[in-house]
Amino acid sequence: MNPIRSLILIIVAQLLLLSCSTSKQSTGSSESNKSDPNLITFLVLNIHRDSLNATHVVELISKTESTGILKKQQAFTTENYLTMYAYSGKYIVDSIILEHPLYKHLEYVDEHSKFAVMDTVINTEDFFVRVQGRFDELSIFETLKNEPTKRLNTIKN
Repeated sequence: MNPIRSLILIIVAQLLLLSCSTSKQSTGSSESNKSDPNLITFLVLNIHRDSLNATHVVELISKTESTGILKKQQAFTTENYLTMYAYSGKYIVDSIILEHPLYKHLEYVDEHSKFAVMDTVINTEDFFVRVQGRFDELSIFETLKNEPTKRLNTIKN
């Protein structure tokens, strides 16, 4: 990964941490944190295309836990998105829907000084997810335009 991209990812992660009204880093025992509803888990994930299987693969890069409460998720409309379910035992503790990191919708000014739109698909991307509460596993599903939803990965905590 190039150094500029890494720096941008770190800056975005820090801004997101600040926007969540987090307090000090969680230092209690794992048993006391299990019941803490104010625990936030910050995940940096990478998604890339597996050329052998023609599928997308999601991998965990890093995980940080802190205390705080997340703001409500804003609605968006897109044909390509990821859905994540965080499980504690057999119960869902949080669900996240986000725009698919590999499918980019770009707006730009063309050579005639007019706004133009371009859709593109990239091969790899790091992205950031915040989960409210402690979880044992995170199941990740992909929904693409005109295709059935499929499970990409399950990450054990």
